Amino acid sequence: MEDYEVGDVRARSATIEQLVSFDVEIRHGTLFMFKIENPGSIPAEDVSFEFSEKLTWYKDEEPPPIINNGIEYFPPGKRYTMFYGRTMDLLKDGAGKCKEFTVFVSYSHPLRKGRVSETFHINLKDYLGTWPSYSEIDELSKKIEKSSRDMTGEIRNLNRHLEKLEKAIGLTGLNLSATTLKSIANIMKGDFTLEKLNPIGQPGPFFEEVLGVEQDIAWKIAEHFWRSNSINGLQDIEDITPEVIDVIKQRLRVIDKEKDA
Repeated sequence: MEDYEVGDVRARSATIEQLVSFDVEIRHGTLFMFKIENPGSIPAEDVSFEFSEKLTWYKDEEPPPIINNGIEYFPPGKRYTMFYGRTMDLLKDGAGKCKEFTVFVSYSHPLRKGRVSETFHINLKDYLGTWPSYSEIDELSKKIEKSSRDMTGEIRNLNRHLEKLEKAIGLTGLNLSATTLKSIANIMKGDFTLEKLNPIGQPGPFFEEVLGVEQDIAWKIAEHFWRSNSINGLQDIEDITPEVIDVIKQRLRVIDKEKDA
């Protein structure tokens, strides 16, 4: 081969992308996970794994099948994650667990003749004194948890509104008073005069809504109309104005004993 042909082959060899990676990550700050991934854009085939040391898996369990049997077809972007052991068990002194080993990975690369070998040296002791970063799953879990809290708050607010509406809904529809129905009938006829409401025994919020007054004045008016619908004596209520009394006459069914006399 000419020199330029040899250089071209070497350049192409150097640029052929890696199709299998083997790495370690810590989940939740306490779990060692092995991560096998195809970071390339084409599939790897007939992937096999060999370890320099015999690994002792959590509770002496057998390794996952892909460790022993390999991966027949490994598409791009595919990832396998497997639990190896707890950080406290593997990193403590005298644990007797395998902390340092080398992983030899072999696979068929579509752009190369024959098999490709990758070597990954793993030393779990490198993680001593470090702060593990959150994995993609952990980050996603956080987002889901936040969304769930927000959704729960929205549902609670909705329930509070529905509880208020529940009193106005019966088995056959809305529970509307005769006065409300008369007002609706007037509106349908083009008469926007509302039917007057009975003030006797009504609570403070009733007068807040109907008269548009502050809470303290509303409760004083409620006390005035507790047993009677007479307006006599309303003017003696502190902070009440003639304008409010006029609205009372317009919106409520009241009597003026002095006027009637």
